[in-house]
Order: sequence, then structure tokens, then C-alpha cells
Amino acid sequence: MNLGEFEAQPEFLLPKFRTSANSFENLLVPFGGEDIVTVGKRALDSILEVLANDDHADNILMVSHGSTMWGICLQLGIQFPEEVGFSNCAICEFQYYQEQLELQKLILPTKAFKTYSFERD
Repeated sequence: MNLGEFEAQPEFLLPKFRTSANSFENLLVPFGGEDIVTVGKRALDSILEVLANDDHADNILMVSHGSTMWGICLQLGIQFPEEVGFSNCAICEFQYYQEQLELQKLILPTKAFKTYSFERD
């Protein structure tokens, strides 16, 4: 994620989220940064490209910042309970099936490893 003028700066300098925001949304755009939709699309496109070209792996570990993972989930149209927010330690378990990513679990180590299940019945 391009943070624009805030790249490599202390986090406390970042603009504050609006009251109901769950991510940076487009707060950094006026400062030369990216909005979360652009970040999510780029990351999801890259992930799907890697997965489409690797038919040998059963499991793949991908590591990213919480804001990037949030952007991916927005691109996938995933609905979260209102109290759920991502930290940089959030763990997302996805299943890749028929060229689609589907969130199976969200694990939040910063919240005593609280786990949310998204598996379909």
C-alpha cells in the first residue's frame, strides 16, 4: 500500500479514520497515497495470478499488512460482523476453488486468537 507522504512516518501522524470507518479507505489519496479499493484489487489480481499458475501446491502462505488484507476482503464482497477489524497480525484462511478465493476463517491474534468462521454449510 502506498501511504504517500506518510510512507515511513510514525503511525500517529496518519489522518484519523472517520467514526464508522474500518480501514484507511481513501484518507491517504490527498497525500499521494492509494485508496483501499485500489490496493485490494491489485493484491487480489496478483494472488489469483499466482494461484492460477501453480497447480502443484496444496497450501500457500501469503503475508501482508492488515490494510491490504482488508482491501482484498472488500474486493471479494465479504461481510464482517460490525465489531470485526483487522490488525497487521490478522490471519485469513482462504480456499481457492474454481479460480475463486473464499474466506474460510479469520483469526485475530491481537484479540486472544478470536476466530470467525465463514465456511459455507
